[in-house]
Amino acid sequence: MDATLARRIDRLETRAALSELITRYGRAIDEKDIDALLSVFTDDAVLCSNGRELDATGHGGIRTLYEAVFKELGPSYHWWHGQMLDFDDADPDIARGEIPAHSETYRKGAQYLAALRYVDEYRRVGGTWKIARRELVFLYFCSMAEYADILGKDQRVTVYDSPRMADWPARLPHLPPHGRGPHGRG
Repeated sequence: MDATLARRIDRLETRAALSELITRYGRAIDEKDIDALLSVFTDDAVLCSNGRELDATGHGGIRTLYEAVFKELGPSYHWWHGQMLDFDDADPDIARGEIPAHSETYRKGAQYLAALRYVDEYRRVGGTWKIARRELVFLYFCSMAEYADILGKDQRVTVYDSPRMADWPARLPHLPPHGRGPHGRG
C-alpha cells in the first residue's frame, strides 16, 4: 500500500477512535465509574484546570481527585460539540485536539451548567489511543439560578468556594479583555 494512503487511513481510524474515547470519558464521568475513567488516560496523564481545582497527575492522582469529586456530585450529563484534531507529522502516535463541550451537574444542592473546552494531547499506547494531557478551560460554570445573565459577568466560574474569572474568551490572546470592545462595551 502507498505510504500516503496508509497515513490517510490511519488518520481516519484515529479520528474514529478519538471520537469514541471522548464519549467513553463522558460516560465514565456520568456513571461515576473510576475504572472506566482511568482506562481513557495514559498511566502518566496530566489533568489540569486554570483554577487548579481539577489538577492531577497519573492514575493515582486522577483516581484520588475523582473519588473526591464523585462524593459531592449527583447526576451529571456531559456532551460534545465536535472535535478538532491536529496530527503530529513526526510521530503518528501523538495527536492534539480541542473539544467544545457542555455539562450539567448536580452538586451542593443545586443544578449547575458548564460550557467548556477540553484541550487535549492524545498518545497511542500499545495500539490504543488515550488522553495524555487534558486541560479544562471554562466559558462558565454556574448554577442554573445564575445562568440567565452569566455571560454578562467576568467572574463566570461560580461553582467553587469563591467566584473566579472565566478562562475564555477574555484570556485568549487575540481578543480584547471582556467588556472592552472597540467602543468600550462588551
